[in-house]
Amino acid sequence: MPRVRYTHTDPQFRKELTEQLRSVVGKNKPWSVARAAKAVGVSEQAFYKYLDGTTTPKGEVVRKMVRLFDLRFRIDEYDFGKDAWLPPRDKPRASPEQIVIPFGRRIPVTEKVIMIVKKRHDESVVVELQLRR
Repeated sequence: MPRVRYTHTDPQFRKELTEQLRSVVGKNKPWSVARAAKAVGVSEQAFYKYLDGTTTPKGEVVRKMVRLFDLRFRIDEYDFGKDAWLPPRDKPRASPEQIVIPFGRRIPVTEKVIMIVKKRHDESVVVELQLRR
């Protein structure tokens, strides 16, 4: 029997998330919609859709909700709570240091190494090395 794969669009997960959010967010609850939306980094409109069960947040937003609102989910034999996710890592910082690229062979002096650097739209770069004789 194939294993069921859950995604952020799974109806059962969405239903459970909606129920848990409604227990902590709203009138006379510990969190207001405006404060909760700001805390997880989404608009109030998006948060209302989560509360209505119309949409399901992406993984990063779910992670923030689990930590902030102390939510727990049981999927198959796995229990997901605050301790289920590793803390987010900081983005790697660019370093002015030289990058060492290991080659499978030494490059003879008779070959020219041409390095082409292309900047991408997401602010990363693609580096292409060409060896020419």
